[in-house]
Amino acid sequence: MKYSVDRIEGDIVVLDNIETTEVIQVNKNDLGFEVREGNILTLVNGKFVLDMAEEVRRKNLLRERMDRLRRNRVFRW
Repeated sequence: MKYSVDRIEGDIVVLDNIETTEVIQVNKNDLGFEVREGNILTLVNGKFVLDMAEEVRRKNLLRERMDRLRRNRVFRW
């Protein structure tokens, strides 16, 4: 399962399941690594790991969508 870091509230990391939109909370210390909003985490054998490849893929996809919207003049900056 893949999760997006929605926000960090003190020692709590709020994660959104990318596939089901389920929201879960995880203690920051339980992750064992630093996270920031927007990171993508994958649950592997009960442990979360950073998924940098998925994060880059999603950022590129969003950038392409924004570029398309700008070209079609849906947004005016």
